[in-house]
Amino acid sequence: MVRNASFAGYVLVALSLVAVGCGKKTEEAEKDKSDKAEKKGKAKKAEDDSSDDDKGSKKKKKDKKADDDDDKGAKKADDDDDKGAKKGDDGGDSAGPLSVELEGKKFELKYGHAKPDNDNIDITLSTEKFPCDKWKASDEAYTLEFHIGPGQDGKFFAGEKIGVQLYWNSETRKFKRNFAYAYETGLTLSSFKLDSGEKIKGTLDFDAPYSDFSDPTKKFSYKGSGKFEVELCSSDNDYKTLKALPSFKGDDLAGSWGTDKFQSKVAYAYVSKDAYSKEAYVREIYFFENDKVACDEYIKSETLKNEKYLYVSGIGGAGEKHKWDGPQPAEGHFSVPVKGKEIGNSHYFHEGRIVVKLDSLSFKKGGKIAGSIVAKTAAGNYDGDGDFNGKFEAKICNEPW
Repeated sequence: MVRNASFAGYVLVALSLVAVGCGKKTEEAEKDKSDKAEKKGKAKKAEDDSSDDDKGSKKKKKDKKADDDDDKGAKKADDDDDKGAKKGDDGGDSAGPLSVELEGKKFELKYGHAKPDNDNIDITLSTEKFPCDKWKASDEAYTLEFHIGPGQDGKFFAGEKIGVQLYWNSETRKFKRNFAYAYETGLTLSSFKLDSGEKIKGTLDFDAPYSDFSDPTKKFSYKGSGKFEVELCSSDNDYKTLKALPSFKGDDLAGSWGTDKFQSKVAYAYVSKDAYSKEAYVREIYFFENDKVACDEYIKSETLKNEKYLYVSGIGGAGEKHKWDGPQPAEGHFSVPVKGKEIGNSHYFHEGRIVVKLDSLSFKKGGKIAGSIVAKTAAGNYDGDGDFNGKFEAKICNEPW
């Protein structure tokens, strides 16, 4: 099982079915009649040719009927496509199976399962059958995994397009890159019940290019698109920890972790540009309690060592090309300085335990990013209870490279 709580690197399209019918039309009988009548001028032959005309006429009628039947078939296929498209609105039933390409190797992820843990649901897709009683696929299998939290309504963002971090793996092949960031993906889930045996359906698409910096001509593609369906496995705690996160509050961002209180006074956003796709995206946002923290000083190690701050990263739908409306999952941590230590105490919100709604988005230095954040640990979190909520406005202090 792949887990990447902080992920320091800040680390699917419908195939339409078209039925085309075509009837064949022939004019051979007419040509034979004209040629033979002109050469021989015989009445009998003309009669024979006339007879051929009758046969040709019958053939044309038959061909016309075939054309009509084909038109009906095509119309039916179009109607079926329309129905399929409508059906796919809530999870992509009209799409084909999730097809992926990893470094030139193409295959379909037709199988998999979903297992709940303390913070979210881990969904693993596989090229081979992967029942709930298995934690690891065979060495020959290719797998792709992502995590999804309950969101603010407890429906795991069903019906909303969101961005999630992806991880793929093969025991027999080492990839140049084995992940896609949240800003490179699009996921839509259908509604489902949080019960063992329930089917989780959805569509997924991603595009994460890679090239060798020492030789830019060596380029690799990691992409996929299509639908998936997996079984929700049983949970030892009856999914008790997978409760909905609170709604957004209208006040400025504030909260606490245990006895450590926090009130955001100033916020800064770091914007990057993907080294391969050149897509600009919001990499991270820092919130400080000390309003004296300067725009050009906030990311320095000395500042982060001595200040109490909330850090949010892995925000879905926060990319220039993959900008999704609606609440998005994220991750991050809350840090409290410790006197005499280079690194403060950091408490982590795993993927899906932070929800971010961006109301305004910019990618330029000096621009502003505004929205709301809610972050809350799952019940019984091993590292104590964290709870943050409120609106914010963050300034972009760097020029995207």
